[in-house]
Order: sequence, then C-alpha cells, then structure tokens
Amino acid sequence: DGHGSHNTKQFAEFAEKHKIQLFTLPPHTTHILQPLNVGYFQPLKWYQGSCLDWAAHSGSKDINKADFMATLEQIRHQTFTRSTICSGWRRCSLAPFKPD
Repeated sequence: DGHGSHNTKQFAEFAEKHKIQLFTLPPHTTHILQPLNVGYFQPLKWYQGSCLDWAAHSGSKDINKADFMATLEQIRHQTFTRSTICSGWRRCSLAPFKPD
C-alpha cells in the first residue's frame, strides 16, 4: 500500500537484484484488492485447511515445506478458477462494471 514501513531500501535493493518489479498502491485503495480477498484467498485458505485436515487424519504428524509445496499446485487449481474470480468481483460490486 505504499506505506514507508513496507518499503525499505533493503527491500528495494533485494527486488532489483532479483529482477522483481515492485508495484505499490496509492493510499486508501485497499478496496481494489478486495476481489482477491473474498474471491480467491478465502477459498484458498479453505482448501489448504482441508488438505491439512486430510493429512492429519491420514496419520501425518508433521507437514513440512516440501509436503505443503506438493499440495499447493492442487490447491491453486481448485481455487483459482473463473468462477472464484468472477465471484470476487461480483461480491465487491466491481462487476458488472457500472461507472455511475
């Protein structure tokens, strides 16, 4: 969101070194991000929780980074769908587009 505490010189140098293009939003524009929050991140958390529940019920005692990364692609495919994207935009009243 462009707040000074989120953008440090060290962070900018790291991004430049790794060819990461930074993009900050002007203040008071968080509402623009809401479609991701309601349409994507909520279902993503739900599917992630379901995978962790399944692993726990299957006898897995520890979920390490490699285990998580193995399930992440499946979780993303279940979550990042046309339906969830459109739902997020609709639920935030950004679609259908009505400029008035």
